[in-house]
Amino acid sequence: MSAPLGPGDPRRLGEYDLVRRLGEGGQGTVYLGIGPDGGKVAVKVLKGHTDPATQRRLAREFEVLKRVNPFCTARLISYEDGHIVSEYVDGPSLQERVQAQGALRGGELVRLAIGTASALAAIHDAGVVHRDFKPANVLLGPDGPRVVDFGIARPLDAGSSVTASVGTPGYLAPELLRGESVTAASDLFSWAATIVYAATGAHPFGAESVALIYQRILTHEPDLSAVPPELLPLVRACLAKDPAARPDAHDVLVGLVSPQTAGRLREPTVPVPERGPRGRRPSRTAWTAGGAGLLAVLLVAAFLLWPRSGDKPDEKGSAAITGPSSTGTASPTVTAPSTGVPPAYAGSWSGTARSNDPADPNPTEITLTLTAGTAEATWRDGGGCVQPMRYLRDEGGSILFQHVATGCSGGTITLTPSGDVLGYLWSDGQGLTYSGDLTR
Repeated sequence: MSAPLGPGDPRRLGEYDLVRRLGEGGQGTVYLGIGPDGGKVAVKVLKGHTDPATQRRLAREFEVLKRVNPFCTARLISYEDGHIVSEYVDGPSLQERVQAQGALRGGELVRLAIGTASALAAIHDAGVVHRDFKPANVLLGPDGPRVVDFGIARPLDAGSSVTASVGTPGYLAPELLRGESVTAASDLFSWAATIVYAATGAHPFGAESVALIYQRILTHEPDLSAVPPELLPLVRACLAKDPAARPDAHDVLVGLVSPQTAGRLREPTVPVPERGPRGRRPSRTAWTAGGAGLLAVLLVAAFLLWPRSGDKPDEKGSAAITGPSSTGTASPTVTAPSTGVPPAYAGSWSGTARSNDPADPNPTEITLTLTAGTAEATWRDGGGCVQPMRYLRDEGGSILFQHVATGCSGGTITLTPSGDVLGYLWSDGQGLTYSGDLTR
């Protein structure tokens, strides 16, 4: 709920005048800002991000988040000095809508499910994990639902516990309560719990003590009697206690648009192993037949199915804001680059990188050997793993590499220069990252 600015609130950040508070949470305070052209934006001022190393990491991760297709999310505009500017969505959150008018019904509920599943597909395709999907992070704009705050719930220090730092109690996936890592499958559990809330008007695992909610998430099934038949198979599948048994966002989209497929999603085609040295896990489910070609149709359908209206929504504006977090770059297809490593990056670079996984607090030693004009490079960690890398492209002041699969590691590496320091960001494409600074 918006409120006037208080005595301690800033009045201007960068080129934006701040006019109202839109909300405040554990990660920061969100303000309604007015730009030089008179347009509205949401400005989030993050807490605890003042040291230079953290600022550099957040700037790198912000660039990763900008790769998320904004058709069902809030468009990111800029990040500078601990505040993030994004598109302002003029409408209530799903939580506010349910509290004011009760549960959603019929086409309104199905359109919500399609729109939010489309958003998760776009988020995951960019290599980002939302980490805090819940009714308060779904905004009901005049052109349909927008998912916001994807990736923001990252622990700010290595000693933070998963349950204290990631997610909201009633929508946490059970694997997080067991101390496991956040993955795209965790988002699908939270998505299903959110759809249950939208369909019933009640929190799916209750609203009593946190301990009781956690116990129910781990051991009980929520009441799904109010979930309509066309959504029930998908919701039930996404609420599986085992993350490997859940469909991915693409499977969910196929099932929503083609309900006859929802009850026969494929089982995982490969076993899901324990996390290796860099946490890489294979995809949990295969697409249904023809899914790749159907996805484009689904994404367009998700956009077109939401009713358009010239009417203004409720006066309550909601913050359309996202934030840096444990994100990853999607693993692109390796193609022969037109040029090799730029000369400015050539040499041997060493330093340490830290994981965004609270269960892995120790820094990892990293050494990169880059040769100007060639596509090949070498990556080495402190544990003796040596891995070839292939240069992909220069991407707006950063260069992108992909590990050449050897069974030792995998994923992508983004390198960003800042003076004599080379910012390092490794991602497995499923939410696990290692980041740090390297020097020559």
